[in-house]
Amino acid sequence: MLRKILAVIAGYIVMAIVVMLSLGGIYMAMGSERAFEPGTYQITTLWLVSMFAVGLLAAFLGGLTCAKISKHSKHAVIGLMLLVFILGVSMAFDKLKASDAETPLVREPGTSMMDAMNIAKEPVWVSFTHPIIGCLGVMIGAMVVCPCRKRSCDVPAEQSAEE
Repeated sequence: MLRKILAVIAGYIVMAIVVMLSLGGIYMAMGSERAFEPGTYQITTLWLVSMFAVGLLAAFLGGLTCAKISKHSKHAVIGLMLLVFILGVSMAFDKLKASDAETPLVREPGTSMMDAMNIAKEPVWVSFTHPIIGCLGVMIGAMVVCPCRKRSCDVPAEQSAEE
């Protein structure tokens, strides 16, 4: 049981590290002028595509990590998927409730990465799409480690061969 819990935590930590490092590197490479629409804090399509690609990659690696550490436990993978979904949806609702009154309307050139993370405005549908992409990525990553079709990954191979 402890192994499954640690696998879920490790999978989520891997996801967080991959997202932070990748998006930070992409932002530094792109600069604020290509990440945001001119003079605003609205993200560009290029940044949107980058976010989805990094999110899918991070979820894939998180699912892979979770499945490896838990020794192919489908319960651990489902736990990670639930964690990703619940936290993702709660963050989406937080963004939905966030006040636009606090956000500056005009973006200064050369916005720092920290300001960009805190002030960036993305469409609402994007916030609700991230948890879905995360769950799919976790599932695909876990399937690479344990491509179970008819038997459960929780059942050792010797037991399933006897049945």
